[in-house]
Amino acid sequence: MNSKFNPTSEDLAIAPRLERWAKIRNSRSTRLRGEVTGHPDLDDQRIFTSPLLVLDRCKQWARTTSRFYVLGEPAYKQPTELEIARRRRQLQDHREQLVEENPVQFYTLSDAPNIARAVARHTAATKLSGRAILAIMETAHPIEMAALDDAEKYLLNHLKVQRDGMLF
Repeated sequence: MNSKFNPTSEDLAIAPRLERWAKIRNSRSTRLRGEVTGHPDLDDQRIFTSPLLVLDRCKQWARTTSRFYVLGEPAYKQPTELEIARRRRQLQDHREQLVEENPVQFYTLSDAPNIARAVARHTAATKLSGRAILAIMETAHPIEMAALDDAEKYLLNHLKVQRDGMLF
């Protein structure tokens, strides 16, 4: 490999460090984005590097058109088997809770077209539990919420009362 692209220990000793880095591709080049420290021209800040030439994840360095970088932790790390197992268990517990909470009470959304449109973005189901409808609508865009008609607002309020056990 050409020494221009293969760093010496001296090159890495003076190289800036890039933490929480990620590869960013656009139509012209691939660059690194991250939080740099020890850069000769920039303060410690979030940057985009010059175009990437070489990336060695094992040895934790990168070469761009302007300099070498020492790589710290990446922005995204592959989850461990334990983290994946925990998440699967959380999802299973969530599904079991939904089934336990009055599985007979499902709603047909054909009478609530705005809620149906918002829900359709998240699921293909035609019948959903009240808790599932509320969970989806709590993440709905404000424009979708503003488009609700009176019957839909009444349904959502009714579902919230059932969920929270409040009486008015």
